[in-house]
Amino acid sequence: MNHLSDYLLKFKKTLFRGQEIREGIVVIIKEVVGVEISPKDVEVRNQKLKISTHSVIKSELKLKKGKIILRISEVLGKGVVEEIL
Repeated sequence: MNHLSDYLLKFKKTLFRGQEIREGIVVIIKEVVGVEISPKDVEVRNQKLKISTHSVIKSELKLKKGKIILRISEVLGKGVVEEIL
């Protein structure tokens, strides 16, 4: 039974880390681009950042993607996001 609790604890930590990353990305986008988005609109999978938002905001993100990725690497760690979709 101890193995199951260890697994669930690891899963909980992973979920917490995912939420922490999404919230950090929201703060970084506000800092770099100047727009506010919701953490629920942020998805990171396989080092690719996908943001579900209005096309005008997506265009701004594409224009400043280099700065965004650099700042994410500085704050959240290298390799968290390598590409913005």
